[in-house]
Amino acid sequence: MDETADGTVEQVRALVGWIGTGRKLTQTGRVTLGDARALVEVLGTGDRMDPVIGDRTFKTKSSEELYHLTLLVQWAKAARLLRTAGGRLLPVKKNAKLLDRPGRAAWRAVRSAAAHRSGRDGLRLVGISALARV
Repeated sequence: MDETADGTVEQVRALVGWIGTGRKLTQTGRVTLGDARALVEVLGTGDRMDPVIGDRTFKTKSSEELYHLTLLVQWAKAARLLRTAGGRLLPVKKNAKLLDRPGRAAWRAVRSAAAHRSGRDGLRLVGISALARV
């Protein structure tokens, strides 16, 4: 498995761990900006909060603007590692063991669950096959 795939599995693992017993979502079902700021740092997604172009600062208004963080949350939900209920993002306890599998097994579990779920729910997981060729 290549470094990008290893990193992605570690980011998903860290995301699920960070969520803990659950986190509040916005009214539109997105990660709150406060949580997004913390997650961008903790997960090292490379997303830029409040980017500056020239002498202008463009305020980040929604976590939806943070592409990599949004993608990680979608993958974790598609793999059924996280779920939403009552305006909260919650871990799926029975599936947490998927991330305990070492190396390729962990990535295959996340990838296959995400690919299976994406077809049923219409969730687009752009780039999932490009991240790892396992």
